[in-house]
Amino acid sequence: MQQTCEGRSPTGPRRAVLLLCGIAIATSIASAQSAIDFRTSDGTFFVLVPTSGAAIVHWTVATPIGPQVDPASTPGLAAACAQASLRGTWDIGSLDADRERKALAELDEAETIVDIAPSLSGTAAEPARRAELLARVAQLRSVADALCDPLAFRRVLATAPARNVRLRFDQDTAILSLTTTPLGVTAVARLLYNRRESQALRSVRQDLAQLQQEATTEWDRSPMAPLYAETLALAFPSHALARAGDRPSIGGFRRQLALEVFAKSQHPRNTVHVLTGSFDVTALKSALEGIFTTTALQQPEVLQKAAPRAQAAVRRAMVPGAKRPAALIAYSLPAGLDATSVATVAQWFAGGDDSWLGRELVRSGRKTATVAVRAPWPESAATGLLVIEVMDQAGTSVKLADDVLALCTKGRQATPEVGQLPQAFTRVRHEFEAETGGSPSLASWIARRTLQNGGTALPQPPEVPPFAELTALLRRILATNPVVVEWRDA
Repeated sequence: MQQTCEGRSPTGPRRAVLLLCGIAIATSIASAQSAIDFRTSDGTFFVLVPTSGAAIVHWTVATPIGPQVDPASTPGLAAACAQASLRGTWDIGSLDADRERKALAELDEAETIVDIAPSLSGTAAEPARRAELLARVAQLRSVADALCDPLAFRRVLATAPARNVRLRFDQDTAILSLTTTPLGVTAVARLLYNRRESQALRSVRQDLAQLQQEATTEWDRSPMAPLYAETLALAFPSHALARAGDRPSIGGFRRQLALEVFAKSQHPRNTVHVLTGSFDVTALKSALEGIFTTTALQQPEVLQKAAPRAQAAVRRAMVPGAKRPAALIAYSLPAGLDATSVATVAQWFAGGDDSWLGRELVRSGRKTATVAVRAPWPESAATGLLVIEVMDQAGTSVKLADDVLALCTKGRQATPEVGQLPQAFTRVRHEFEAETGGSPSLASWIARRTLQNGGTALPQPPEVPPFAELTALLRRILATNPVVVEWRDA
């Protein structure tokens, strides 16, 4: 049911009007119509945010990826499936669907054998056997490639019309975005529906290999990656999120597994569509409801959100090999805290060298130490962590973690000076505005945040927190037992 910005605030997911009106005001977007949210009969969650301006529609589709949907043996598979999905469907892109299905099945069998070929290592016949297997794969791939046009789906999208088609990955969310016109919405909707229901997943193995190689390179480039991986493992030991920070590894998989992961990630119950722009809300809603009616995808299990384990005592681990002392101090956040309040007080306490902790490190003699903070982190957790990251560039002492822990204990009695908390909130607000500047970015932000909360409550922009309560909030957080991960020379 359409709602307005006036009157009594409703509860549950139907709070769309007031929440999204707040977002529109925050981003200087005005419209005479009201924002609405609804589910179509197949379960797809839509958010429509009308704005003034040219007749342009910015469309964003958010779906889950990462450890919440990936098999433990094949990290990155959901993202690879999302990328492969833009190479078309059995209806759009296949020159002969029956023959292509058979060819892809034969290719899958040959590629699976190649995956297990390393077990032949050490035998005299291994080099010749592997060359034979690779030649067989190349021959079958050539047959499969001749039976499809992997660019057809993008060409058809372009004629819908859909412009600026882009797929990106933001933490545990795949975000597909495009721009169309109000008249093009129906055609685009049919194409997105077909992408979901008739997916061919061409070249998904190559996509996974590419994404895993990029992720491995990025992991190796980040000096703090091993610490964050260990922190997740210690904080979320009973959840798939525990492996989210691990160095990516390529595992073999069958094509059927990829299809199952795609169905789980793209199922209507795990999907959020956000449309912003100049359009008639009633007409758009009717068009979408007429297309997203049913799904043949199997109903997936409910994705379980992670909550950090309460630490009975300070839990410590060391990751050897760093060139200089570094440490992560991670405090579990109590359930039900306001994310903006947490982010604001975290910024004041440890958000950079001018924070309370940064200044205290200098006073204690660590003039070369740097400090940063993430909170709440990770975003995909039901209840996250406040993570303090410290590195001493000089590398003159191995007791960095102990020094920071002592300062955190001292910090329980710290009191912000006048104006410091508002300044910290300004940083939080600035991050939001930088992320949501413009309608396409706003659509992506709404879609990702709505997906994270399961479509039960629409996101709000950061609002001024109750500054008088933040000191007590920080003390409550710092009073818990943290996870401490150190990285230093072995």
